[in-house]
Amino acid sequence: MEDIINEILEIEKKAERIVHEAGEKAAAITAGAEAEAARLVKDAQENAEKSVRDALQHSRKEASEEREKVLKNAEEKQKALLKRGEGTIEGIVGEITSIAVRTEFE
Repeated sequence: MEDIINEILEIEKKAERIVHEAGEKAAAITAGAEAEAARLVKDAQENAEKSVRDALQHSRKEASEEREKVLKNAEEKQKALLKRGEGTIEGIVGEITSIAVRTEFE
């Protein structure tokens, strides 16, 4: 009878060790999973930040290129207006000179 009781106590101790070891393994697996999840979240955040930076850089480049186009176009229009204006001014000066010369001799 005593042997049976000792065997039962020994089986209970083994069962407790097995439960304790299973708890430790479960905790280790949980910690590993949490670490992996944290790493994945960090990687996702870094990728998202990089995507935002790249998109912002691309947008700035496009805006700069568009600004340069608009400035060049405005400059070309300004040159064309000045060129037209030069002809007009020369014509007006010519007419004034003509009038002045005619008036002087009349």
